[in-house]
Amino acid sequence: MKKTALLYNQELEKYKYAEYHPLKRERIIYTMQKIKKYSKGVYENFIAEPASIEEMSLYHGEDYIKYLYEIENDKTKYIPNKYGIGTPDNPYFKGIFSTSAIHVGAVNLAADLIVKENYSDVFYFPGGLHHAKKNQAWGFCFVNDPVYAILRLLNYKKKVLYVDVDAHFCDGVVCAFKNNPVNKKDLLIMSFHESGDFLFPGEGYIEENDSINFPLYPGTDDHTYLLNFKKVFDTVFDEFQPDVIIAQIGADSSKFDILSHLDLSLKGYLNIIKIINEKNANKIWLGGGGYNNKFTSCAWSSAFRLVLGDINAGDIKHNIKDLKAFNYAEKNYDFLAKNILLKLTAQLD
Repeated sequence: MKKTALLYNQELEKYKYAEYHPLKRERIIYTMQKIKKYSKGVYENFIAEPASIEEMSLYHGEDYIKYLYEIENDKTKYIPNKYGIGTPDNPYFKGIFSTSAIHVGAVNLAADLIVKENYSDVFYFPGGLHHAKKNQAWGFCFVNDPVYAILRLLNYKKKVLYVDVDAHFCDGVVCAFKNNPVNKKDLLIMSFHESGDFLFPGEGYIEENDSINFPLYPGTDDHTYLLNFKKVFDTVFDEFQPDVIIAQIGADSSKFDILSHLDLSLKGYLNIIKIINEKNANKIWLGGGGYNNKFTSCAWSSAFRLVLGDINAGDIKHNIKDLKAFNYAEKNYDFLAKNILLKLTAQLD
């Protein structure tokens, strides 16, 4: 029988980046409310306890982690732009260390539940902060929780497939394992994202060899996305045969998002989740991006219901006004998909 866990800590609701900032705590609050209201399957709730400074220093530099702690407790020690903190994307805010510690503690718990308690699926929607670099806050992210999840699973001798469907390329995760001998042997990183020609962080091209990258044009719709995602993901999974999938399921690839230019519907998004969910591997599900609070909470709560086995997972009325329209010509991705599959085969040989 499948065992599903949902991780959260209400302390996260106390903090916010800045009034102007597009990353809003409301998206998480709404997600948890919808899960509580609509989810009918069996799952266990766990409180994500904060990690220690020592645990947080297993990836990020100890000086960086201690700086987060110091400036939260004494703002006079805050130096604008040190370690990338104080920019419009990564502002100083009350709770900068506390929230980071919870994120790291959550993914450590997720890995432990997978390995020690035989949970099949563990969700942590506030996570998926895939941009943060080893000693730099970057792209709305202050700690890189996916990296900690990967490291903990590798420490347990598990083979890990990290798949990222956020509209933004997972540059921080790729950077963490660049030239690392575990890459391609015990870890494979795969990313479907809007092309760096159009969107932050300007990376994630097919030619980059530390991950399997599928850059998408603005205006990519359900049909085009799903046709290619299934083709590439099925091949990656079958060739690599992971023990655990870490899925970063950012909801900013939707037509309703304010920061990206992709064109997925709720149905299309949930079909991505379905493709991942069908694979025979334990899974850690992390939230990531999503800057339309209503759509994001709808997408994530529906994804949770889908994994629980609810056949009506996509029926929540979200009444979202379409925020933008595109006139981009339809793109044919067949050539790109074939090249990615050839590249993958060469890398795994």
